[in-house]
Amino acid sequence: MSMVNVCITCDNNYAKYACVTIASILSNALETDSYKFYIVSDDISEESRKNIEQLTEIKNFEIEFLSPEQNTFQEYVNIRTTDHLTIASFFRLKLPTLIPNEDKIIYLDCDTVVNNSLSSLFNINIDDYYCAGVKDIGYKRLGKRIGLGNGQSYINSGVMLVNLKKWREDNAELKL
Repeated sequence: MSMVNVCITCDNNYAKYACVTIASILSNALETDSYKFYIVSDDISEESRKNIEQLTEIKNFEIEFLSPEQNTFQEYVNIRTTDHLTIASFFRLKLPTLIPNEDKIIYLDCDTVVNNSLSSLFNINIDDYYCAGVKDIGYKRLGKRIGLGNGQSYINSGVMLVNLKKWREDNAELKL
């Protein structure tokens, strides 16, 4: 049995979308898949937590709700790359600290629909890399906007396989 660790960040306004993401994962899981979800939120309500926990009716899973301290993210308050980003968008940058007992995790935006088992993605060897991702559809435009040079890629940060162990070893969190 393969344990797949998945992290989703959201605020209470997006908790219903996180339910859709988790339901799509569980509905497409292999019988041998086991999932542990980490929900990182600074304001998720008890009702939203119960709605997420009820998804065990689809397939049993483990879940941990993490509530980061707001002052941890003060350095991000004035950073805006697009109008729709909130502080919750930056939670993914602190995953090694927020989830200290895992070496690897799949990070998904809470509005992602999964159509297959995540076990094959989770089992990709990324020991020598910080993360695995795919080029964002607007990677050239967005890369230029944030100052990336030729040959450097901008990935879609909404679906990533993250090597938390390497981030910790190289103190990548601080550098980010």
